[in-house]
Amino acid sequence: MPFTTNVPWQKYGIIVELARRLETVSPQFGKTALQKMVYLLTTIYHVPCHYEHTIYTYGPYSAELAEDVEFVAAMGGVRLTEGNKGGYKISPAEHADWIADKAKDVLEKYRGEFAALVADFGSFNARELELRSTLIFLNKHDQTNTSNLAKELTELKPYFTTNEVSAVIDDLAEKRFLTLE
Repeated sequence: MPFTTNVPWQKYGIIVELARRLETVSPQFGKTALQKMVYLLTTIYHVPCHYEHTIYTYGPYSAELAEDVEFVAAMGGVRLTEGNKGGYKISPAEHADWIADKAKDVLEKYRGEFAALVADFGSFNARELELRSTLIFLNKHDQTNTSNLAKELTELKPYFTTNEVSAVIDDLAEKRFLTLE
């Protein structure tokens, strides 16, 4: 019986690509921001990242993605640097090119989608990404009107103000990232 491997290079390449693109753009590209960016890449830009997200403490979350970023770091594709106030910064590491090369077909195919993601969401910190990705997650699973969506979000995450939530809903709706009745 021949030995076969089923290494998900596409998934690893996406992690490396996001680290590369967000290194100089994102004010806070760490594990939480990675979770949100991969969710948005999948949901808004329809890139097949092959991660299943559920709603969790800080918004959409994939346990498999959390494991994969650690594995990519162990392979030298990304560097996880612990911050002074907790959390991690994700940046490209010495084997980033090697991993990206293994996933070059998907990275080239979706180059425009990666660029759009970075342009639309790259400048947000983890908290801002949490709010946006959670609104999109809730809307995707329960298309509703603006006031119901705002109420659902503030019940789930009371540390976001009603004004803050309403402003982000308006922004996301204007950009057609939400489907509202």
